Amino acid sequence: MSVAASEEPEVRSTTVDVKSTIENYTIKISQLGYGPAILLKTFPEFVSPDGGEVDVVVTTNVPYTAVLQETDWLKASAGKAGRALVDYDHHYYADANKSFQERKATITFADSRTTDNPAKPAVLTLTQKSREGSPSDVVVEADIKVKPTAAKASDEQPGQGLGWAIDGDTDPANHYHSDWYNTKLPVTLEFLFGENKGDMDYILYYT
Repeated sequence: MSVAASEEPEVRSTTVDVKSTIENYTIKISQLGYGPAILLKTFPEFVSPDGGEVDVVVTTNVPYTAVLQETDWLKASAGKAGRALVDYDHHYYADANKSFQERKATITFADSRTTDNPAKPAVLTLTQKSREGSPSDVVVEADIKVKPTAAKASDEQPGQGLGWAIDGDTDPANHYHSDWYNTKLPVTLEFLFGENKGDMDYILYYT
């Protein structure tokens, strides 16, 4: 595809739809105008739970700053960002996600000039997928299993109280259940532990 020169001050964008028998794709194309602008040219939508390199290419016609929100799992890689024409390469490194929840980090690319007409900031939100597997995969040496000593629920079916959730029986037929016909939401489940419970970092709950 060829692109005509822009005579407009603003960024202009269009999309190209690619359809095939395997999968359909939409390609977004943006072009800088002669006004100030900051665009994200290439970037990942998701980060692997295994972590690794994360590369972002910014296209702009103004000086700018890249600010990574405070996070403990994503960091800028060593070395300066590279530049090719109006493209700037930024390199980051993501730690592996050891939890079963996805997490997000935000990078803001903002005009660094002191001007009444700054370019609109480009904000990139990176989502790192959660670790695959199940809570039963958690095996940490030196961890101590702490069992609840009592439990109570704000709503329960007679004969299927929350005591069934802490009796050690994981048979699906013998489980806690809220009222079958008239559950009062929200339902609060409270688990009580002894005095010497220590620090608790995660729970295993069999549904």
